[in-house]
Amino acid sequence: VRLLWFALRNQFYRVFGYADYKKFIIITRSRTGSNLLVSLLDSHPQTEAFGEMFNLLHGRKSEWVWESIFGYKSRSTKLVGFKIFYYHPADSDDTWVWDKVINDKNIPIIHLTRDNVLRTYLSRQIAAKTKVWHDKSGKSAVGLTDKRVTLNPSGCIEEFKKTEDWVSTTAKKMEGHKTLNITYSDLTGDNQKQTLNSIQSFLGIKPISLSSGMKKQNTERLEDLIKNYKEIENSLQGTPWERFLK
Repeated sequence: VRLLWFALRNQFYRVFGYADYKKFIIITRSRTGSNLLVSLLDSHPQTEAFGEMFNLLHGRKSEWVWESIFGYKSRSTKLVGFKIFYYHPADSDDTWVWDKVINDKNIPIIHLTRDNVLRTYLSRQIAAKTKVWHDKSGKSAVGLTDKRVTLNPSGCIEEFKKTEDWVSTTAKKMEGHKTLNITYSDLTGDNQKQTLNSIQSFLGIKPISLSSGMKKQNTERLEDLIKNYKEIENSLQGTPWERFLK
């Protein structure tokens, strides 16, 4: 429905709008703060930032989705982009969008990662359990008792390795692109304002104060969120991922 609305709106702007704006792509994985980043950028009056437009194609072609995003816009729009996860589309082997992104070196790339992949994996497991994937203004807050999950040690390590491979593979594929590497900590920490100014400058728009209703989730200690924390701790000690326990 959303893409149909975009298509109808694009038909209107084909007559009254224009397509002379800059593009950008956010490449990341789930639970890295990407919803926050998209909502912040979308709060800029000259920017249209979209979410996981290539998650599920439902039989559509990637090219059609791309054209729906980057159609004709209002003349006040100066920047348009979307986020895509390493493993999108999840329901198709259509690689058109990735071929497009890799080959078009004129499109700037924001590569968003999260240093603590245990927190990433934990956040995904909690979201799958509670069915709450993001929180706007605290309205969707979930209590600690409902959040607590049991993690599989081997599943954690598999997730760590998979994420590291995604990050390194993407870095290689994006060589030659104008790329800005941002972490979850950059986006949510004390230097958030500086980070957002850097992102806006990187994308070629005048930095202004950006806003979002998104709230941090799962800020409790790992020991409180993971039912079998001691087991996870023992499995990670002496490994390269022991640092995730801090």
